[in-house]
Amino acid sequence: MMKKEQIKPNTGDNSTNPLVSIVVITYNSANFILETLESAKAQSYANIELIITDDCSTDNTLEICKEWLVRNNTRFVQTALITSDKNTGIAANCNRGFTAAKGEWIKGIAGDDILFKDCVLDSIQYITEHREVNIFQSLAKIYIDTFDEIHFQRISSNLNHPFSFASSEQQFKLLQYQSYPIAPAIFMKRSFFINMGKYDESLPLEDWPFWLKITKRNEKIYQLDKVTVGYRIHNKSAFNQKKESTIFSKYYLTDRAVHKKFVFGNCSKSTKFFIDYKHYTRLYFDKLGLNNNSFFLCKALFYVLNKPYSYHLKYLLSRIKTERMTS
Repeated sequence: MMKKEQIKPNTGDNSTNPLVSIVVITYNSANFILETLESAKAQSYANIELIITDDCSTDNTLEICKEWLVRNNTRFVQTALITSDKNTGIAANCNRGFTAAKGEWIKGIAGDDILFKDCVLDSIQYITEHREVNIFQSLAKIYIDTFDEIHFQRISSNLNHPFSFASSEQQFKLLQYQSYPIAPAIFMKRSFFINMGKYDESLPLEDWPFWLKITKRNEKIYQLDKVTVGYRIHNKSAFNQKKESTIFSKYYLTDRAVHKKFVFGNCSKSTKFFIDYKHYTRLYFDKLGLNNNSFFLCKALFYVLNKPYSYHLKYLLSRIKTERMTS
């Protein structure tokens, strides 16, 4: 059962700017959630609703959030804390928060990531100048464990990537192979999210299936070339699923489920061939006990066998670049 605790709205006059809902997605986020909430509080944009949606955390995430909301709720137009009495998965948790949002625009953020100070302001300025946009991605700074600059790794790879300037049709083709947008960097219109059918709750991930669904319907994911969020990789993050002892993670099994539901039947024979090739390479490596990072021969063999898939994807990306230069 879902429970929603709402704090009395702070009715400031911000009618000239659209209401933005920052939706914080939590599950056992006690070690990081205060950084996320403080980054929402520090936004330079005023007209913000804050929603925290929790997926039955077993640590003290909820206690931390409740105490923080009591102290800081007047910063926001309104706040809400949504809870669940059972763990339902990230897609369902996001759906609860996004559906409850009252803002015209939604900014989702995991309870271990942060928003930079001008994240919402930069996003609103972008959509004000680009009225045709329903959804876009910005850039993210990726860190390991903490947001100290000494732990900074890189800027997300979508800067100048062919996906960022591809058409919706080209984006759909690229997404058939793998996911490109980084979820914390997404900003989208709430009505668009609802009209597109929300996130698919039958799969253990929320973002990639949604990107496939919307681009198939000719909805382009636009690009804001500004860094707006900090993305944290740590030992419990979804990004960091590979064990040190293995060459690749078990995530390829989730890939297969996404391909079966959203790609096969909508792709060319050559696309299906290379997707199958990638999957079965990993499947048989696993079954034969070759997914072992400590053996050089295993790594070398995997590298060689993965080359056809890599070259095919590079060819697709170069073709999009060429089409852009000649158009």
